[in-house]
Amino acid sequence: MIIDNKKPIDYYGHLDKIRDSVAKGDYIGWSFSDFMRPFVYEYQKIELRVDVDKKKSSEYWSQNAESLSDEDFLEFFNKTGPEYSSSFEEGSKDFHDLVMNARLSQDLTVSEFLGNVGEKTCLEIGFGGGRLLQEACKTFKIAKGLDIHEYFERTEGILTEKNLKNFELINCKNMGKIKTSSVDLVYSLIVMQHIDTVEEVINHIENTRRVLKKDGLAVLYFGLNNMLPSVGALEISGHEEGGYSMLFNIDFMSKVLDQKKLNPIALNVTENLRQFSIIAKPTF
Repeated sequence: MIIDNKKPIDYYGHLDKIRDSVAKGDYIGWSFSDFMRPFVYEYQKIELRVDVDKKKSSEYWSQNAESLSDEDFLEFFNKTGPEYSSSFEEGSKDFHDLVMNARLSQDLTVSEFLGNVGEKTCLEIGFGGGRLLQEACKTFKIAKGLDIHEYFERTEGILTEKNLKNFELINCKNMGKIKTSSVDLVYSLIVMQHIDTVEEVINHIENTRRVLKKDGLAVLYFGLNNMLPSVGALEISGHEEGGYSMLFNIDFMSKVLDQKKLNPIALNVTENLRQFSIIAKPTF
């Protein structure tokens, strides 16, 4: 059965129906094909539709936040995290534990590989309220951030109040304005699983490869598809507060990165089995 690729699976919050569907062989997803060039996707089976009415992830994350207090604004981007008073402290810890101290090998961390980061530039995909970016500002000479929401001035105000000035906030629509080969580290944490489509994720991966310097690194976290391991990627139509809209198979994403000239050199799966990270270097 050929289906409309503009109507991806709609299943968030309906895992029992998904499992029943899988048992019957009725599901839909993306899979990577080694036998088709250039880089392509294929649908695997037939569609499963669940009658729910939820916002697209992009609509949720870019909704009106103008009237929120700083505390509520930051919490909006950190649904599962701590209160405002400790959110930045946790953000600093996450930045170092999950990004800078992520290991390329048993004996080498991201920070050690990059060297003198105080003279280098980083880029965060999905900076939100600045929870991680504030620590990036303290660590790097220049910290850039990409996001889709419309209230950059709120994040800028929060960072400025912390006496941070070495940052640049860029709307994802304008990511092409970042100079090619100008960034030493691109990182993204708890963001890729909230993007609406595979194509948008691929767009970020292509931009990551474009902006990275020859000796740069990417540390990218993705939502883990551990329900349908034979399916490369699942687009989840609709969005619940804090919910995922995109899940990936590890092998699929490794091949995507390699195809886009980012060589995966290290992999880590989080303890809760909901995310995995890939550290990659650009190839030329």
